[in-house]
Amino acid sequence: IELPASLEKIEPFAFCAAGLKSIVIPENEPLTELPQFMFHQCPNLKEVVIPATITKIADDTFSECPADLTLKVASGSYAEQYAQEQGISYEAV
Repeated sequence: IELPASLEKIEPFAFCAAGLKSIVIPENEPLTELPQFMFHQCPNLKEVVIPATITKIADDTFSECPADLTLKVASGSYAEQYAQEQGISYEAV
């Protein structure tokens, strides 16, 4: 799914245990954070596109997600650094 560009905030547990396979986070200046447990226990989640405007991601945003999850991130972005630190597979685009 692709979230609307007008989105300004995402609440914790927003997609917890959802059947999502992929999701695109919009590039929107007010939206700068991915909260705790946002994708907690999403067994089908394979791909999340995270724009460079995201500057904070909670340590447990992707808790209990599949090992084959890939984050698509901007090269040199906070999301790329987060993926490296958390040991999550990523693709810099």
